[in-house]
Amino acid sequence: MLFQIKNLKLNTIQQLLISSFLVSFGIVALGIVGTLYLSHLGFSSSTIGYILAAVIFINIIFNLFISSVLERFNEYKLYLFQIISLCILYLLVFFIENVYFFILVLIAGLILVNLGDNAFGIVFRDLSKEEEFDNNESLLYGISNISWFLGSMLIGFFLDIFEFKYVFLLLSLIFFFSLVYSLQIKIKLKRKKRKKIDSNPMLNIKDFFKNNKLFNSYLFNFTCYFHYSFLFVFVLLEIEKNFGILYGGLFISAILFPLMFIQINMNYFIKKIKVIKLLYFSFILLAMLYLLAFIVSFNFLFIVVILILTALPIAFIEPLKEVYFFKHTTQIEEEKFYPLFLTGKDIGSLFSKLIISSTLLFIPFKFISLIIFLLILFVIFKIHKDL
Repeated sequence: MLFQIKNLKLNTIQQLLISSFLVSFGIVALGIVGTLYLSHLGFSSSTIGYILAAVIFINIIFNLFISSVLERFNEYKLYLFQIISLCILYLLVFFIENVYFFILVLIAGLILVNLGDNAFGIVFRDLSKEEEFDNNESLLYGISNISWFLGSMLIGFFLDIFEFKYVFLLLSLIFFFSLVYSLQIKIKLKRKKRKKIDSNPMLNIKDFFKNNKLFNSYLFNFTCYFHYSFLFVFVLLEIEKNFGILYGGLFISAILFPLMFIQINMNYFIKKIKVIKLLYFSFILLAMLYLLAFIVSFNFLFIVVILILTALPIAFIEPLKEVYFFKHTTQIEEEKFYPLFLTGKDIGSLFSKLIISSTLLFIPFKFISLIIFLLILFVIFKIHKDL
C-alpha cells in the first residue's frame, strides 16, 4: 500500500503523528503565507491585523457551536474532511488571484483548521493510553513544530524565488498526499454514550468557566497564542520590512527549532516536576524575556534575538496547557469543553491583533513587549494561587 514500508509496523498513535506532521506542514501557510500575501496585495501592518482579527472573530462564533457537530459525527472523518477541503481551497487560490476571494479563503481555511484541531485532538486523546498521554502530547507538539520549522524555512526560500500562487499550488499537493496517507490509517472509535447533545453554547460556556482548573487552562491557551500572534504577524512584518521576506521565514524557523527538541524529550521533565510547576516557571521565564525585550528596544535586532529565546519557555507551555486541560476533564465532556478550550487560541490571537494594531496607531512598536509582559504577570499571579 502507498506510503507503507515493508516490515515497518507503526501503531495507531505513530501513524497519527505522521499524519499530523504532513497536515501541519500545509497549515503553516494559513498563518505565514497568508500574512505575507496580504502585505503583497498592498495592505499595511495595521490593516492586516484588523483583517486577520475579523477572520478570527468569525471563526470564534463558529467554534461556539462545534460541540454538537463533534458529538454527532465521527471525529476522524471530520479530520479527513478538513484535509480534502484545504486541498481544494489552496488549489482555487492558485487559479484565482483576488483579495476578496482570498479573505473568504482565510475565513473558510481557519474554520476548517479549527474543526480539524478539535477532531484530531479528541481522537489522539481517546486513543492514547492514560500512562502514555503526557508523552504522546509532547511528541505531537514536537513533531508538529518540526513540520512548522521545515515548512516556514522552505516557504521562505520558495517565496524568494517563485510567485505566491505557485506556493499555494505546492501546499495543495501536500494536503493531497496528507489525505492519501491519512485514509489508510485504521481508526476504531467507541461511540460515547451521552444523555443529550450539548447544543446550547451559553450553557457550555457557563459550565466551562465555573470550573477554576478549566479557566486556568483557557488562560494558558490565551496567553500562548497572544504571544504567537505577535511574533507571526507583527514581528514577521517588521522583519520583512527591515531585512526582506527570506529572513521572515528564517525567523519563524529559528523560533521553532528549540521547540522540537525540548518537546520530543518532554517526558523527562514531566516525570520529575509536576505539570503546574513546569507551567509556573515557564511563564516566569517568558515574562523576564519580554521585560528584557522592552529594555533593549533601542535596537530591533536585539529584540528579535530575545524573542527567538522565548521559544524556550513556550516549548513547555505549548503541550503542557493541553495536558493540564485533559487532566481536569472527563472523556464524556471532551466534545463539550475541548472546542471552548481551543477558543482560547482564537481569542488570544484576536485580542493580540486588535490590541497591537490599535496600539501601533498611537505608540511605537517597542511598547508591545511591555504590554505582553503585564499580561504574563497576571497569569503568573493566577497560577501562584493554585500551586
